[in-house]
This record gives sequence, C-alpha cells and structure tokens, in this order.
Amino acid sequence: TFMLEDALREKLVTLADVADAVSFQTIAEHLPAESLRRALCHALEGGRSGSPFSEARLLEVVPLGFLVARLPLQGVWNSVMVARIAVPCGFVSASQDLGEPTDLQPVPRSTPSVAFAGDRGTPREQTARRGAVAWLSAIERLPPNHARLSTQMLHSIESMYGELLSFSDDSSRKAWIGESFPDEGLLREALLALLELLNPAIEVGDPVIRDAEIDSLIKLFLLEERRRSRAVPRSSRVISGTRPRFSPADSVSASGDSAEPPRASLGKGSGSGRA
Repeated sequence: TFMLEDALREKLVTLADVADAVSFQTIAEHLPAESLRRALCHALEGGRSGSPFSEARLLEVVPLGFLVARLPLQGVWNSVMVARIAVPCGFVSASQDLGEPTDLQPVPRSTPSVAFAGDRGTPREQTARRGAVAWLSAIERLPPNHARLSTQMLHSIESMYGELLSFSDDSSRKAWIGESFPDEGLLREALLALLELLNPAIEVGDPVIRDAEIDSLIKLFLLEERRRSRAVPRSSRVISGTRPRFSPADSVSASGDSAEPPRASLGKGSGSGRA
C-alpha cells in the first residue's frame, strides 16, 4: 500500500486512475458487505447535500489500506503499479517483465498498528476511524487499547462483527473471522485486544496466550463471546442507529462448535502447554 500512497501523494496517479484500472465491479466484489453498506449510506447522505460519491468519498469510510488488502494482489500490481505508474512514468518499458509482486521483498515495518493510530492518519483515515470507534463503542466491542490500534484494524474488527450475525455455525464464523483481516499478524493483534475486553482475567501478554496457534485464539474468542452472550440480557442486545442492527452476543448464541480451547489458554493460573 505504501507504494500506491506515495504515487498518489506525488500525483503520479489519481484515485480515478486507480478505480478505472481495478474496476468498480472488482472493488464491489471484494469489499465485505459491511463496508459496502457503509459506502451506500455515505453516498446517500452526501447526495442529499449535493456531494457526488467519488473515489475520495469512498476512502472516507473505507481506508485505502483496507481496500487494497482485499483486492487481488496480482491485479493491482499489473493494472495499477505497472500499467498506470511504472510504464507512463518511464520507469520501465511496456515490454519489460517486472515479475510477480510476490517476488518483491516487503519493506520491514516496526509497530505497524501505531503508524496509523490516533491523530497521525490522514483526514480521510481520521473520518473512517471515528466511524469505526463510534460503532464498536455502541455495540460494546471497542477494545480498551483502541487508541494504539490502527485504523485498518479497527475497520477490520467492525467488518468482522458486521457479518458474524449471518452465520449459524462456528465453522463458518471461524472462516469469516480469518477473511476479515488481511494477514495473520493483524488478526492475532485484534483477537488479543478483543479478548482483553471480553474477559479482563485473561492475561493476553502471557506467552501461552500471545503466541498460541491462531485457530486456538479464534476458538477462545468465540468461547468468550458465547460467555458474554449468556451474561447480557436479551432486551439489551439490539443496537439501533444508522449502522446495521447487530448484537455480537447474538452472533454466537446459537448452537455450534462448543469445544473449548486447551485450559492453558484460559489465562491466570493456567497449566503448562500451548493452545
């Protein structure tokens, strides 16, 4: 994403160029349903005030990093980075083979979450961040350390919760949780942040928890959501507002995979072993 952001900043390419190269159809096919709902609401709200729904307005509710992470990497590389930037700028010839994007070495980043946290993001990121924080707070799923989490991660958590209600079994929920995040590192960090919220007794800094297998963390997360659902009165589970009606408690209250993770992953006083 950083290469595309730099190209946009240096005006080597425009947002319209990127959208045309990727295509609206591809964007619509790969964005989560929750993101599409937010985009539709944003478009309708802007339409009432006479503001057309442009690529820039889309990024006000769907951060660029979140969007790019969900698009086919090969397609973005060929249609945007090569065809719209490298070739027109004379960096390479049209016939030159730059190889697959996976052949490139990623630029190492330190604490990626902090890079986009707080007020250090762009105005668009700040707008998207405020929306995610407000909705997660309304459904009582805003991590206590949310100020340190990236906008992309908060948006991924929001999208994850926005669809959990549509699944009736834990197998489908586990698959959706994994698909809601662009990589395992962000997924792990988000699950640990949510576990700290759902059950403060769990020591998320304990290596047994922190370094557990990702599947065990997902199982533990679903277990804690199920426990929370039993403790929340049903009358308080419906959240109303401009966002979709949703209660995380309801999303895991149905019968499903009830197998608990190893006891070693349940926090204080756990025995030896790994989840």
